[in-house]
Amino acid sequence: MIQVTCLDNSKMTVNVELIQSFRETPDTVITFVSKNKIVVREPVEEIYKRILEYQRLIHRDSLHILSPGTQSLQRMTA
Repeated sequence: MIQVTCLDNSKMTVNVELIQSFRETPDTVITFVSKNKIVVREPVEEIYKRILEYQRLIHRDSLHILSPGTQSLQRMTA
């Protein structure tokens, strides 16, 4: 989930798993898989950054690789 600012300066928490797309028109419009749309104050680059940070946070402990020549899993660190 990420927080965004609506045009009336109210804050909204958005489930990034339900975002279909986002674009600048010049305002940033977020379109959800339900086809609902919201217009927010943050630029597209900021929305993209927040989504990446969120995904890194929730997936950081699930990134594993199989070590070559072994049967053990090792945690992959960035």
